[in-house]
Amino acid sequence: MIIKKIIIFYYLIYIFIIENTVIFMSLDNKNIENPYFIIAAGPTASGKSTITQKISQYIMNNELLDINKTIFISVDDYIEKNPYFFSQVDNYFKKNFKNKKQDLYKEFINPSKKTIIFFNKIYWETRKNIDCVTGKKITKQDKNYKTCGQIISNNILNALKKKKNIIFETTGVNFPFWIFKQYPNNLINYNLIIAWSIVDICDLYGRNKFRTLSNVKSFIETYTDNAPRLPDIRKKNYKRNLISIIETYNLLVKYHGNRSLSKLRLLLFDNRDRKNNILYDSYKNSDKTGYKEILKYNIHKNCEISNSKKSSLKSNSNKESPILSSKSNSN
Repeated sequence: MIIKKIIIFYYLIYIFIIENTVIFMSLDNKNIENPYFIIAAGPTASGKSTITQKISQYIMNNELLDINKTIFISVDDYIEKNPYFFSQVDNYFKKNFKNKKQDLYKEFINPSKKTIIFFNKIYWETRKNIDCVTGKKITKQDKNYKTCGQIISNNILNALKKKKNIIFETTGVNFPFWIFKQYPNNLINYNLIIAWSIVDICDLYGRNKFRTLSNVKSFIETYTDNAPRLPDIRKKNYKRNLISIIETYNLLVKYHGNRSLSKLRLLLFDNRDRKNNILYDSYKNSDKTGYKEILKYNIHKNCEISNSKKSSLKSNSNKESPILSSKSNSN
């Protein structure tokens, strides 16, 4: 927690520079519609990929959905398409399941510790030590390599120079303050938004399993170019990450909430149903509302009890009621 506060402190310095420069420059550019830099944050399967549409509707800006004016950046997209990651996943499936589809699918409904550790290992190996394009391991002799992080940095810089809207996906476990440190001058004319999607923790477990299983099936049956990832959804680990996401969010509300007059806008969307209501907007709502609404992740909820209640209700609804039974017998 102390480290996070230090990181946020340095991050605030860069935001302060950006915000104060914006005030002076905006005097000469009142009629210019500034592009958006949006950070879509939240745990895996919370709806980061669809949050742009929600923001677009909320702020009434259709240009965010225009692929010619907006660039979408997610490190996971690069990982899934990496030749090294692809081959490692493919070999793991063949070695451990010998192409027995049903056994493979069962494994991803309730993945073993071995499988989770393997996927975590090759994910970070690919992200840090593998060329993002060729899939080759990076060596000290190779001076022309490009990690996925380097490619993302270059893509962000190119998009900033072209004044395109930028949607950057991250879990938000740790805030990507490097963006503000690396591009302070380029961000001067940008509208800055960080947005989260709220989903009940029990639903998050289910969504992660369903999405992973769907991706595995696509990989096996349709030979898609994207290899499936397996987020660590062991309850303790997933809950720990979600707590870190909430802590980072609360720090941002504290420093950039309603009373701070910040140029950084914080948005919180309800993704627990199809209504997608806005739960918190730092430009409109109090900090108290921000702290309250983030609790709807329900991180302390007992999912075993919740699931057993759902199963019980489902089984009871399938039972024929005495009234219906008597009516059917009378006919």
